[in-house]
Amino acid sequence: MGKQETRWTIATLCLALGWLVSAAEADEPASVSATEAAPSSWTFKLFSLEIEATVQSNRPSVSSEPSAETGSEIAVEAPWYFLYDARSDASTLALIGRADQNNRLNIFDNQSPLPGNRVWFSVRRLEQYKTGLRPPPAPFFIDQTSIRDALHRAGLSTGIIDRQQETLLRVAGEVRLGADTSLTVQGQYALMDSESGTDFFTNPQLLLKQVVFSKPGFVLSGLLGYQPYFGSSLLEYNDRCHSLTPGLLFLCQDECHQHAFVQGGFQFRIPLESNNVTTFDFVLSAGFWLWRHPSLDAVDTDGVGWGRRPWVLGLVPQVEVYGKHVVGDATITDPFGLGPLNVGSETTPAPFNPFVYEEPRHVYDVTVGAKLLLGEASVLAGGVSVPFTGSSVRNPEYVLTFSYNF
Repeated sequence: MGKQETRWTIATLCLALGWLVSAAEADEPASVSATEAAPSSWTFKLFSLEIEATVQSNRPSVSSEPSAETGSEIAVEAPWYFLYDARSDASTLALIGRADQNNRLNIFDNQSPLPGNRVWFSVRRLEQYKTGLRPPPAPFFIDQTSIRDALHRAGLSTGIIDRQQETLLRVAGEVRLGADTSLTVQGQYALMDSESGTDFFTNPQLLLKQVVFSKPGFVLSGLLGYQPYFGSSLLEYNDRCHSLTPGLLFLCQDECHQHAFVQGGFQFRIPLESNNVTTFDFVLSAGFWLWRHPSLDAVDTDGVGWGRRPWVLGLVPQVEVYGKHVVGDATITDPFGLGPLNVGSETTPAPFNPFVYEEPRHVYDVTVGAKLLLGEASVLAGGVSVPFTGSSVRNPEYVLTFSYNF
């Protein structure tokens, strides 16, 4: 795809984002007086959708004292935990995630279908990262000795096709543009621990989230990600193209099992230039509130009447299963800036590129971790992600993420 076509694509995407944002504007919820509300049912707004809900009788209903001022409001207790405070639950219930081939970002990274205002920093340690480089079907005169000699003459390491040790640093922020909409900006820096690679910035990501359906206990959101490409140096393991990542995320909680929740979703990665790989990714996750401080479920979200809150307000273990499948061709020629090398000799040069990139066609990973809900609306998450297929991207991966909600 040429530069002119890329500009039109970016312009079209911007117009689409603007339309979604303008469509997502919502009015503020109307106030409810103490004399008008029935004791067992409430009408409230969840993501700009008016919903009739019943307060659960198995938990004590705590209400704020009515103010002496005219037009004072009553805080309403939502029937299920994750709908109680989207400001904190957007991070508490977010997916832990996993690293992908070519260090690409996706719509699962510390995301949930709940829009929120938050920032986060993540460190990911990847053991045995797979670069995807392999020798192609070579002419009969090219052997391993010729390839090593060609790399040496080009000033490159002979271990570029070996698995690498890598650390990923991610910084991101999500801002609510309306009751149902948010925009996330995420960047990443890759630290290579071997002589066969250099440290580099990967393609960043812009991610628009829009709630498309919600009811008590269930939220479904559409997401559209855009990853621009600003250029790469030789042997930087990064996608050399612009790409779109449309997808869906859902979050579900059963009324009979209020401490448990299930979430998941899928995405397509669509490159906007040729000589790249298209993928379909999915995730299914289960979590459980192992412990939750009682003040989180009171109407008074500031904790008045509970005394001093502890530093840790909740513990949420999670298990996530990820899958990725390549759609179409999985091979890229002249990958990561590698061009033809002299696989002959100094006197009789024979230019030939002895490597191609091939992405594993079917990859399955499982991530296990837990989140600590801390005071001051912050969340600390940790976990480990391991593959359970032979065509693994890495083995294993260690994750630590700190989120702050505002």
